[in-house]
Amino acid sequence: MSFWDKFESLPFPARMRALAEHALALSESEYAAVRRALDAAGDHERHIALHLAVVRRDLDFVERALADPVLRPRALAATVRLPIPDSPLAELVVRGAPRDRVAVYGVLRRSRRRALADELIAEVHRRHGPGDAAALLPACSPEVVARWLPEVGAGVGVLHRLVRNAPAAVAEYVAGEAADRDGQELSRWLRGHRNLLALLATEKPLVVARLLRDQPRVCSMLTRDPRLTGALLSEPAELLRWDGRTLLRSLGYEGVTLPAVARRAIAALSVDQIANLLSWFGRGPGRACLLRALPIQIRRQVVELAHPGEQLTATIAVGELRELPDPDRIELARRILAESRSERSWRHLEITGALPYSEAAAPLLEATSSHRYQERRVAWATLLTCAVAERDPDAFTEALRAARRAWSDQDVVRASALRPVADAPARLLSAVPLEVVREAVVATVASRDATRETFVLVSRWLVRSLTGALARGLAERVTTLQGLAARLHADPRSPGQFSAQHQVTAGPQLWAELRERVLHDARSGRYSAALRVAGLFGEKLASAPELEALIGEIARTAANPADAAAAARRWVADPATRDQRVGELVAHDPRSAGPTCSGRSFRPAGPTCSTACWRPANRCLPCRPVGSADGRRRSRPLSRRTPRLWPTIRKPVCGNGNPQRDS
Repeated sequence: MSFWDKFESLPFPARMRALAEHALALSESEYAAVRRALDAAGDHERHIALHLAVVRRDLDFVERALADPVLRPRALAATVRLPIPDSPLAELVVRGAPRDRVAVYGVLRRSRRRALADELIAEVHRRHGPGDAAALLPACSPEVVARWLPEVGAGVGVLHRLVRNAPAAVAEYVAGEAADRDGQELSRWLRGHRNLLALLATEKPLVVARLLRDQPRVCSMLTRDPRLTGALLSEPAELLRWDGRTLLRSLGYEGVTLPAVARRAIAALSVDQIANLLSWFGRGPGRACLLRALPIQIRRQVVELAHPGEQLTATIAVGELRELPDPDRIELARRILAESRSERSWRHLEITGALPYSEAAAPLLEATSSHRYQERRVAWATLLTCAVAERDPDAFTEALRAARRAWSDQDVVRASALRPVADAPARLLSAVPLEVVREAVVATVASRDATRETFVLVSRWLVRSLTGALARGLAERVTTLQGLAARLHADPRSPGQFSAQHQVTAGPQLWAELRERVLHDARSGRYSAALRVAGLFGEKLASAPELEALIGEIARTAANPADAAAAARRWVADPATRDQRVGELVAHDPRSAGPTCSGRSFRPAGPTCSTACWRPANRCLPCRPVGSADGRRRSRPLSRRTPRLWPTIRKPVCGNGNPQRDS
């Protein structure tokens, strides 16, 4: 292999890295000779010269490249991490083309040259107008942003970038924009800026809270963003100081994930303040999340203050009840049930689930025989949730044995019963007998109305059970669970892929279960089953060699281009063999390189694919380098002139192909 072949056969990232290592090994005179030779050649060689200059920190050459339209984009990218003087950047800002100016604004922001941006903002506004000035604002200091933002204005994208740098200025600007609107116009404006408000709430929660104060419809939509809900509760004392109940009422209907700062702030409030905060929440998961942030010994007191007098048993939510200490929870549940007028209402059933399992099982099992599917759904979900909360393996197993009727019920009932089981602690799942798991899997697969959500829940149950069995070394249980997973995933409604840790262990048994059906369809020219099963393996297709060979054959010979492309993507998924297989597909049919090599999933790691794709005859084939999301940067061979130039300027090479410094 010649010296140049050692570079040309490498993928783009590895090739540039190898050239950088070679440049660092050159002496000053040798580097100057290499740079002059490359700079006198074509555009591609000049880009290589710039690459070597960046590696060698040749600031003079990089500064001259900023004045060259061909080299300017890459020179600007290098300026972010090199101490290039401010003068060439200022010259581009003042007299450059619009495209170059926008690029320089980004360089100033990423390189934190705030002093230069502050100096240029007035000149940019005078010469190029408010649009350019707004684009330059993210590179400026917070003081300058506060001065210029009201004058030049900004779009949503610029405001997003300004939030981290100057949140106070953005908050003031957003408040001013909202103050000029009312009614439907304000609602539309808030909905259009909901992502900005969610981000701004992490820095200035009270400003956002005041904007949403009188907008209940907008609140109900915006507060589903966990960033917003958690941030707004990070200053609960301020929310209490002015009436924020409209906002908190909308927060209550969604589960709130409280950050640590919000939990600490809520715990620092007095009991009366916490009770007021709780009473403002809507009757939903939000109240339970708030109680969960409190010490357990004060939760009963807070609940009694939030629901004074006789309101306690009438208005307390089931979620609040479950967050109380066990003695308080059981005592309140018995009081509520004693005062309840209907024994078959949904609230009555849910409150029954707060009792110990030994008391709750009989009435809940009776309700599961109702002719109303809504009542059966609530009863099964409450029974199994109660069994999980009991944390007794025997009670949990007893509830699951009784739930065999739920597995054969309507799918909405089946899914409601499966949710608490799929999320149960691993200790409880490990104690479930295998015949109970088998009944759930068989009933789900046999049900025509079972949806993908139900299959996902059963799959999660199986995967968590299989993980526990593998951790405990229970070989027989592992084998049985793998067989059940294979049976579940044989159905087209099942989730699209095994978890990574089970692709190798469960994969061979899955293929053994499905082999005859897949091969029969493939012999008839129907490849959907093979492609779906191959998708379950992900990058571990090699764990089923026969299926791997079949997918490779489909990728090469399928008459339908869609089948061939899908098979090719699955066949090259493994990074260890990706380059070799892409090279084989390209050698078989160069047109296959388009759907195979393009996209962010392609990560070349060796010379096989790259050499095939970079031949002059195949130069039209796309092969994106790592990090290219839009395909604008393409890996391509160096020009034909470069290998002829190189022998006159290269250094001696040692046996392993690495450049060697002269002594």
